[in-house]
Amino acid sequence: MSQNKAKQHLPNETEPTNSDILSAINQFATHVEQRFQGVDQQFQSVEQRFQDIEQRFQGVDQQFQSVEQRFQSVDEHFNKIELTMVTKDELKDKLAAMETRLVTKDYLDEKLYDLKSDMIVTMRKEDHKIDTVVDILQEKNIFSAADSARVLKATVFPKPTT
Repeated sequence: MSQNKAKQHLPNETEPTNSDILSAINQFATHVEQRFQGVDQQFQSVEQRFQDIEQRFQGVDQQFQSVEQRFQSVDEHFNKIELTMVTKDELKDKLAAMETRLVTKDYLDEKLYDLKSDMIVTMRKEDHKIDTVVDILQEKNIFSAADSARVLKATVFPKPTT
């Protein structure tokens, strides 16, 4: 009965031939093949994208490794600096020790003044010796008065001529 109803719906049409069925199956298979090719192309595109992403991640990994190496180098430099650097307290202690050994300007001025005074006394003694030698040489008529005056003029503290 169901075949009769199907036939009734197609009163003017003839039944498809094997060739028609094969042609329809072939068209359907071609259509399915095209869709599969499209899906394959999309999968290849997605796979290519994943490969690109993987390459990018590898590049990022390399950059991270490079940055990590730089950080290790910086850490090594900081460790060397920490080993050789002086703390604030150590510096204060060393400066305090140096200050106790350094002389003040007033102390230095006083010592220089004392040295100058000692030198002046010593030079006056030398001048007195020269005066005495010149007087002795003049008394023995070895030096003339002009010679004595010339020698006494050349002393550190020349005597005024009278």
